[in-house]
Amino acid sequence: MPAEIGLGEFLQQQGLSELGSVLFETITLREMQSLLSANRPKFLTKLKELGVHQLGDRQKLANALTKMERLGQLPASEPIFHLIPPSYVEDEEEAMLVVRLLLPASARRAHLAVSIAPRALHVRLRGERTSCCGTLFAPIDPHDSSWQLERSARGGGWRSLFTDAVASRVLPGDAPPPRPPRAAAAAPHGVGFTPRRFDPRGAPRRAPREARRAEAAAAAAWEGRRGALVWREGWAGPPPRGGEALYGWREGASALVLRGATRASLTRAEVELRVGEARVELRLGGERTMWCGALVGGVVPAACGVELLPTGGVEQAVVLTLAKAEATYWRAPFPELLPAVEAEEKARRLPTREQLRMDGWSLAQTATGWKAEIPIKDLPDLGDDYLRFAVAPDAFNLYIAGQENAPLLAGETFCRLNPGLCSWRLTNRRKVGTQPVVDIELIFGAASGGGTPDLIKTWLT
Repeated sequence: MPAEIGLGEFLQQQGLSELGSVLFETITLREMQSLLSANRPKFLTKLKELGVHQLGDRQKLANALTKMERLGQLPASEPIFHLIPPSYVEDEEEAMLVVRLLLPASARRAHLAVSIAPRALHVRLRGERTSCCGTLFAPIDPHDSSWQLERSARGGGWRSLFTDAVASRVLPGDAPPPRPPRAAAAAPHGVGFTPRRFDPRGAPRRAPREARRAEAAAAAAWEGRRGALVWREGWAGPPPRGGEALYGWREGASALVLRGATRASLTRAEVELRVGEARVELRLGGERTMWCGALVGGVVPAACGVELLPTGGVEQAVVLTLAKAEATYWRAPFPELLPAVEAEEKARRLPTREQLRMDGWSLAQTATGWKAEIPIKDLPDLGDDYLRFAVAPDAFNLYIAGQENAPLLAGETFCRLNPGLCSWRLTNRRKVGTQPVVDIELIFGAASGGGTPDLIKTWLT
């Protein structure tokens, strides 16, 4: 049995003692071994995130760990299973792929969040990214796709599974793998509506049967997407919600703050908070609270926190701050609360798009994407929370709250959009004759520049 050594001794042996200042507080030697044995590219990326900026230093650490473990100078490590690149097998006759991702034996279905889109696959374990996350090599039908946990160990045209991630191909044996049962598509948290091609000569034309079939397929693809709602620039946010419930929350551009009550005798040492990229778990006195589970949006774990605030009575306030990773509009902290919020939006007596629309709108290409300006009627008594701008990587939807199936402007795009670079605002209030008018300014940030012939590929109406 090789003797255990610490991270400091290991760095000193490799002549990299100066890296101790960035690694000591963030990772252990055993964690480095486990990550490296599972996925070398992710190990190198993790070192870069932790502050090891020189590629030569990162490679030297990886090579030294591999060599010392092979020679028995370090105890063998168990890999982080969910970071091992997935395998896949293609059945061309059935036109299907079976992807296999290793998980620890303790994993349960409730621990997994699986998102299947026409050109993307993302699997998270307890809120953390796995190696099965990336852009797919070719489009798939998300509604005819499903996933399941298997306790057994089993390991064409697809030259690769992802275009931007690693996977190993497994050639099928004598018998093709069994096809997973078809599962009903989960309702997306974002928006869904029917695409219809636009004829610049006037109203949308009646398409031949083949075109209508293609549009129906496009509609199914859209329904499987989730679009993030972009926060409006300069907006202070909606009023606090849930005042009469067990807890309430207040949402702003950079954070969502939850507030509840607990016993006054609870001490700070009895508070346990765990935060992942899209998940939170708060325990008080060793017991799980209602603030446990997947979140509507992503967060910055290091910037999240919890406070206990005395109120002078038999209870004290517990305040949980969730720092948003992007300026998106969640509407609620947890997905299970969204149906009630959406029902409230549909019940609001807001004007229809026909009552708000004005003639004409403009679209201009910028160095980093596109900019659109849509004039609408500035009607009184609408408040400041009646419009929604949802963005997916290849589509967008501008609509009135509760009317996502009747967009003011929406479409599938030629360029890939980065929702984190998109923004919108209300500007240029004026009168056209006697009618008050305001412009909706939309900024579309492209994932890799905006060099496409146009913004909208398929209009959605």
